[in-house]
Amino acid sequence: MSAGRPESGPEPESGPESGPESDLEPGAYLHGSAVAAGEHALLITGAAGTGKTTLALEMIALGAELIADDRVGVWPERTGPNGAGRLWLSAPRNIAGLVEVRGFGLVRLAARPRAALKLIADLDHGESERLPPRRQRLLSGIACPLILCKGRPGLAAALTCLLRAEDWPGPEHFAGR
Repeated sequence: MSAGRPESGPEPESGPESGPESDLEPGAYLHGSAVAAGEHALLITGAAGTGKTTLALEMIALGAELIADDRVGVWPERTGPNGAGRLWLSAPRNIAGLVEVRGFGLVRLAARPRAALKLIADLDHGESERLPPRRQRLLSGIACPLILCKGRPGLAAALTCLLRAEDWPGPEHFAGR
């Protein structure tokens, strides 16, 4: 597969934990937005019109920093055995710092050049469980934490806090209590 998604052809059928991004080549670009808070980045994914840029702008208003809007570069860094590692997110040079604000046009904002991915927010799928299981999506061979966010109120504040959190206990932390 060439960098990014193919220009034509049907999208593969996928659920929230898999998708066409799973076989990305290093330096590929995804359709999405990315912001950072503290040392960590959030990749916001979803179909056109699901609110990726709106969510990014709400998080920026809460103190997050823009990394990229519309297209996000994904760069793997292998740090351990069996392909373990982390992903770095960045913007293509030609759109770095630009955000398309519907009804206003292109706006230039201060932007962080890159940050390490901590979490993926999927705006296409909703979560039905109060304490959902840990979910992951494979990007460039690296398992990345995933949250299903469609229809979730207070999303910008919750995600900004999650990016800044030192620890994020999963539902297994509460088992038996």
